[in-house]
Amino acid sequence: MTMQWIRLEALEPHPESQESSPPNLVEKVRSHIGRTGLYQAVVVRPIPLDLPRHRYQIINGHLRVRVLRELGHTRVRCDVWEVDDEEARLLLTMLNGVSAKRVEALEKVAKEARADHADCGGFAIAEEDGEVDAPCHVCRALAALDRKD
Repeated sequence: MTMQWIRLEALEPHPESQESSPPNLVEKVRSHIGRTGLYQAVVVRPIPLDLPRHRYQIINGHLRVRVLRELGHTRVRCDVWEVDDEEARLLLTMLNGVSAKRVEALEKVAKEARADHADCGGFAIAEEDGEVDAPCHVCRALAALDRKD
């Protein structure tokens, strides 16, 4: 993961994003960012096979990007994650709220991911501090699901 300032026009929503925010939340986010200039970094990934254009797909932060555009910003602070399509789907589901529909989608994706990553080395959750030790983004995400917080 690297932090970068990226032009807003270089960002595209993930095609499976279900971002729909109630107007009162949009206004709260707009007011906060407009007043303070502070926001959590947007999580993106380079769009596969798009190297010459340097475009990025939003995994988490669709609302922040929308509000920043409305406020006239031209760049956004992003955490760039190098993840494949499968990892992006899992992270999109996990990082973007939990509706009943998303829980169902998350359970399906998690089941597929567990099967696909069975020989990846898996993950372990340290009992003393709850920290996750995992070799890849998918295994870390699955560990977060299994955590008993």
